[in-house]
Amino acid sequence: LLESLEERNPKLWQGLKEMVKRGKLEIVDGQYLMPDTMLPSGEVLVREILFGKKETKAISGI
Repeated sequence: LLESLEERNPKLWQGLKEMVKRGKLEIVDGQYLMPDTMLPSGEVLVREILFGKKETKAISGI
């Protein structure tokens, strides 16, 4: 979602980043994709969360 927003509406993206810096908005990191908890092992879910946290920080630059 964040990558798509940055590509499609850079002006809105910059505004959101400014709001985060001022403490008006919080981007909550989590999973990168919607999890399918019926199929993968716990290891896959943990790795998905770790990747999601890393990517959210990298994309947002915050």
